[in-house]
Amino acid sequence: ETEWNEEERKAAEDYERRVRELQEEREKYRKQLEAELKKLQGLTEDNMTSFDQELRQLFSLKVKTQSAVVHEELKIYRLRLALLIEEELSVREQELASQLTKRRAALEDLGPLIDRSRKLVKTQDEQIQYAKSDNEYMEKNFSAFKKEFPEISAAMADTLHKMYKKKLPQLKIKAGLGEAPFNPYGNRPTTASRQEGARQALGQVLREQDDERHMPSGLDAHVWQRFCQLRRAKREKELLIGDMTLALSEFQAFFANNLEVQLLVKQGQVEVEPRDDFIIDFADSLLLSRGVVEDLNSKIKTLGEAKVRFMEEAKDSKKTFRRLEWELRGMRMDAEDLINKLRDINSFKITREIQR
Repeated sequence: ETEWNEEERKAAEDYERRVRELQEEREKYRKQLEAELKKLQGLTEDNMTSFDQELRQLFSLKVKTQSAVVHEELKIYRLRLALLIEEELSVREQELASQLTKRRAALEDLGPLIDRSRKLVKTQDEQIQYAKSDNEYMEKNFSAFKKEFPEISAAMADTLHKMYKKKLPQLKIKAGLGEAPFNPYGNRPTTASRQEGARQALGQVLREQDDERHMPSGLDAHVWQRFCQLRRAKREKELLIGDMTLALSEFQAFFANNLEVQLLVKQGQVEVEPRDDFIIDFADSLLLSRGVVEDLNSKIKTLGEAKVRFMEEAKDSKKTFRRLEWELRGMRMDAEDLINKLRDINSFKITREIQR
């Protein structure tokens, strides 16, 4: 500097003054850029905050809207179900009313038949009582046989009276009647066929008893024949009483018997699970078709699938939020990188050689 002349010193001072002015302008410009950067960062953060808030509001509105839509759809489904149930109950009511009308008509048709049947039972009972009284009269009227044949001795009359009162073996009478177990569903033999079989069996037994081999010794043949006629009449009367009593008992058993009706149930019914290997009470049981249970299972499956879809959507939403947060972090890192670059640019010194 000692070798510089006055002009060179002025030039150097002028250069230093210009350098100072340039540095001042550079510092002022740097401060302006920093202020503008802070302003832009503040605006960016405000915009990001506003965007996040708006996004949360929109998502909350979306969730509420979907919830409201689902609630309204559920109301619609319930109303449809109520209408279907009401329609089904109406159809069922009409069917029951039709069945009730048919049952009443059938009952009205059966009324006269029941009255006639009761009259027949009453008439049969009266005939049995009359036949029993007639049989008792025939037993008491054996004294007329003695008056008809006064020549027979008292011992012979007593023997004939015992033979007259002796009853047929019960087993033979049952075999003759050809009884069969009562079966309301099977083919029942007619009264005429039973009577015919009983008469044939009785005739065979009476022919055996009327044989002269069984005639007491010392008795005339014409007296024996008359005795056989009386005894045959008594046996036929007893047979008639027995057959009428059997018919009356069958009538009464038929009216008193509760017929078991076999119902054909559709396939696919839900059976009650047995408790302790035996079902005691059916009070809490319902006869349901398997289709009802399958419909309920289908609805449960549909609702379960809807729940799974909602959970998947919630999971996707969380993934979206995380992705947005990651992008936000990346943007902040880019902003920090730009700030660092700007700081480096501002701190970079421009020499005269670079300016040249």
